[in-house]
Amino acid sequence: GAEPANDPSVRFAQILAAAESGTNPATTAAAVVATAMAEDAVLRVEATRLLTERPDLRSKVDGLHWSRLLSRATGETQDVPYKIALAELCAEQRLDGVFDALLISVGPVTDAEYARTVGRIGMALHGEDAANRIQARLRMAAEAKDRQALLLSLGATNTTGALDALLAMDRKDPAVLSEIGRAHV
Repeated sequence: GAEPANDPSVRFAQILAAAESGTNPATTAAAVVATAMAEDAVLRVEATRLLTERPDLRSKVDGLHWSRLLSRATGETQDVPYKIALAELCAEQRLDGVFDALLISVGPVTDAEYARTVGRIGMALHGEDAANRIQARLRMAAEAKDRQALLLSLGATNTTGALDALLAMDRKDPAVLSEIGRAHV
């Protein structure tokens, strides 16, 4: 029902069409970042994924925008698919401190898919050391729900260190048993 020029989907399609027809990549990158930070839930996920897939556009994003994207990735609590897309984008860019920043938000969000995504990101960025970083955060977790989410992240690293840590934990804890079973699969 909206005017086509005011429709966010039409504007995003115009950005993409202009990019294909030779618009300056910096201009396109700025427009895609603006869409990724906008309110439209579907389009911001699509714009974020587009940036993840396009290193040519990511290279044109300035430091201030990267800071805002990382802040949004760590601060988002309601729209988990968006949070995951932002986390993957920031990890793909290999922003300094991205894994530790994402790890901090594992407990408060308590979404299983997000927790596993952070574990996989940790493995991709830090290898075996990801398990050590998660364990350090786990030692600080005060609430059971935070601990459970961090255990999911630990298991998702699929590292030897994670399996060893899970095997050494209290076997009466249902969250630990669940992760040990998942790690053997």
